[in-house]
Amino acid sequence: MEQDSYRAVLTRVPRKIENRRIWIHFGIDAGLWLAIAALRGGGFWAQLGIAILFSAFCFRSFGMMHDCVHRATSSNRVWNDILGLAYGIFCFLPFRGWRDLHLDHHAWTGNVEKD
Repeated sequence: MEQDSYRAVLTRVPRKIENRRIWIHFGIDAGLWLAIAALRGGGFWAQLGIAILFSAFCFRSFGMMHDCVHRATSSNRVWNDILGLAYGIFCFLPFRGWRDLHLDHHAWTGNVEKD
């Protein structure tokens, strides 16, 4: 799909951002951290559980950062950037650099030489 066609599709798709989704995401993340804290100091199986829970948190962090790159987390640009920076820390990715690279990827999707 060419960029002009893609932009035409985007104008027809409603982009409603729900704050409730953000709070649910925060709640799940808080639950993961509480479970990690509860398992701290345990034996092998507790440490394995912590590793799995922390992996899930990092995966969720990447999803949130990705949504922030696309300005889909909040209608407020500053809030998107703050959340993107915060969650980028847990992904071990610099938010602004990854944002620029990722948006370039979307700008050239379908162009084998530039994507």
